[in-house]
Parts: sequence; structure tokens; C-alpha cells
Amino acid sequence: MSENRYGQFDRQRIQENRSKAQTAQRPAGYARAVEKPPVKAPAPIAKAEPKENIKKPVNKRPPVQNAKKKKKRAKKKKKALRLFIVLVVLAAIAFFAWKFLPALLQGTGANVKPTPTPYSYTSTSGEPNIFMELVNAEPTDQPPEDEGNSIQVTDLSVTEGLNETWMNILLLGTDSRILHEPARTDTMIICSINKVTGNVKLVSIMRDTDVSFEGHKSTRINNAFFYGGANLAMKVVNETFGMNIQHYVYVDFSGFAKIAEAIGGVDMQITENEMKHINHNVMEQYHLLIKQGKMEYDAAEAEYYKTLLQTYTTDGTPVHLNGMQTLGYARIRKLDSDYGRTERQRKVLNALMSKLQNASITELTNMAVRNASYYSTNLSLVQMLDLAQVVLGRTNFAQAESMYLPVQGSYKEEVRNNDARLYDVDKEKNKAALYNFIYK
Repeated sequence: MSENRYGQFDRQRIQENRSKAQTAQRPAGYARAVEKPPVKAPAPIAKAEPKENIKKPVNKRPPVQNAKKKKKRAKKKKKALRLFIVLVVLAAIAFFAWKFLPALLQGTGANVKPTPTPYSYTSTSGEPNIFMELVNAEPTDQPPEDEGNSIQVTDLSVTEGLNETWMNILLLGTDSRILHEPARTDTMIICSINKVTGNVKLVSIMRDTDVSFEGHKSTRINNAFFYGGANLAMKVVNETFGMNIQHYVYVDFSGFAKIAEAIGGVDMQITENEMKHINHNVMEQYHLLIKQGKMEYDAAEAEYYKTLLQTYTTDGTPVHLNGMQTLGYARIRKLDSDYGRTERQRKVLNALMSKLQNASITELTNMAVRNASYYSTNLSLVQMLDLAQVVLGRTNFAQAESMYLPVQGSYKEEVRNNDARLYDVDKEKNKAALYNFIYK
């Protein structure tokens, strides 16, 4: 039979086949089943050709993975380009702010105070105006401002059993330039006064001495005043050197210069190098007064040149120093070292005591009251006047004995972690040395 295009048998053939089937005699039962035509075996399946003989179609398009990689690379390049552009823009803004913004603010800001016009001073020798030079204050490593006076002290760690005939007072001089401002102490001196004989002994404490106190395992001793004021400074000195200090006198740079000027200055033998350093320090001090608004530029410059030191000791004749120059002398450090500075500070104290030797009780009282704003102390006025009378009333008035702490051989002067200090201080050795110096 044939099939048409729709897959159906022809109707004519179907009818013929039906007629033949009706006329043919059909065997019954088993015979009909036996005469069934044999089932044809399925045609053998043709073996597939080996895979290596099959030609694979050539794909002219690039693999999908390569396309993805290219897209990723393109994205990375775009990101890098954007980042580069942002950095260039930020750098340009920073350069503009650094270069032009201060000038714009100075020129347009309504609240910005204009820089005063420098005083047109010309020296008689025709030398350039050195007062116009920019002077930078001595670099400091002062702790963060928000930690100032952060430690409260209730116990001064007083060493019991020391001879009460001697009163030990801690003299503190700070580089704060402002009274009562948290700052490091540029000067720490133990002033020991015998209340019977009036003898005085001065002991300078090196400001780079490494110590420890509450919250600070290792720091300079001159930071104690910054963290806890005079009380912490006394406590640390008592613990480190076995003292019984309970009184202090504190003065800042400006106050010291005023007090020295009120006393009348001092007469000192100075070298040529010391003269140059004094002039430099005085110029720096005047610039600080200008920045603080305490002095006009013209007045400061004129005063500086009026008192500019131009002489030094050559034949043993001392040179007179006014208040600012006395402070400039006491602050000299870069000429030699901190050891040299502490020695000059003790010389200044001796010179000031000598100037007050013939002062009456009335003069001393007036001086203490008139200069009260320049210093701070927990000594009463009566105590100060009593001590002054005993010290200045000595018949055999002489220079105070002096020494410094820590003593030689009791520490290691080293640089650790880029920080130069006097490390590993032998406390017991220094306690013994200080006790023998004061009490024996």
C-alpha cells in the first residue's frame, strides 16, 4: 500500500482489501494462529563512524569566555581612568587651596585682622633690619592640649622623717607664655632654704629625665606639670628623689621677665656667643608678644633695637641685662646643652637674690604684691616674707650651692624610638645623693 502526502491509505485499496477478506475462507482456531506470517527481524543498526572521522563544524565566532574577559578588562580600565581623574581633580583643588586661599581670605575676609606694617627701622651702621626675620619658637613635643590637667592629685607622696629645719620648695618655669596654661616645665629647681641660718641650696632637675606616673609608663619629667599641674609635679619629684616637697612657686616666660625687670635686671659675665643667643631669644620673645596681641609691632621693634646687646665680657667686667635679656640668658640651650642651661638658670637666681639683699621688708612686700599677677604659689605672703628676711638677712651672704639631678653614672643618655632621654634612672642612688647634698 502506498501512502499519500497526508500519511493515509488510498480509499480504493482499502475497499478491495476488505472485499477479499470477506470472501476468503478463514481457518479456525489454532490453524489461523499458526499461519500468521513470520515476524521480520529488525534491520541491523548501522555502525557509527569513529569520532575522529567526523568533521566538526568550524565556528568562526570567538568563544564566549574570551568575550567576558574582554568586557572585564574594559570595565577595569574605565574604573582606573575615573580614579585617576578624581585624584587629579583633588590634587588641583589642594594646590589651589594651599597657594591662593590664604591670600583670598586675607584680602576679602571681613573679620581677618590685617598684618601690621613693619616699622621702617634702619640701624646707624647700615645693617639690614634683623628684627624682620621670621623667628620660630624652639620645637616642643608637648602632649595634646585636651589632656592638659587631666590628672587629679590628692597625695603628694611626701617622704617622712626628713629634717624640718630645711624647707624644700619646687620652682617651676614654663614655656607656656601664659600663666596657668597647661604646659611643660622648662625649669624645675628644688630650692632648699634653711629656716634658721638662711642658707640656700639649688638643685636643677634635667627636664629630659624619664619617669612614670598615673596613665604614663614612660615620659619626660617636665610633662608632669602639663598633665597634673604643680601638685603632680611635686608628687613625681617626691617619688623619684625621696623629697618632702609641699610648696611651689610657678612663673611663665612673660612673668619672669617682668619680675626680673622689677628687681632691676642682673649683671652677668657673658661670652660673645652668649650675647648672640641672648639677642636671638629676646627677638623671639618680642615676636611672641606681638602674636599674642600684648604689644604693637612698632613698639616691640623699637624697644628691641634700643636695648640690643652689643657688648660682652672681655676683661672680667659684667654686662647689665634687663628683664627680657635676663630671660633670654636663662633660656640659652642651643649654645651647649641642657646642662649648660640649668647652670645659667642657677646663676640668674643667685644674681637676683644678690640684688634683693639690701631690700627692706616694705620694699619686699610691695614687690610681692605688685608682681602677684606674674607668678603663682601656695605659699602665703607671710611665709614668703619670713623666708625672704631669713635668706637676705644673712651676714655672710654667699652664692647658693648647686647641683643637678640625676647625678652622673645613674642613668643612660640614649635615643630610643627616636626619643632622646635620660633612661633607666637609678632612683636609690639619686635619693642618697640629694639627701647628702641638702642635709649633710
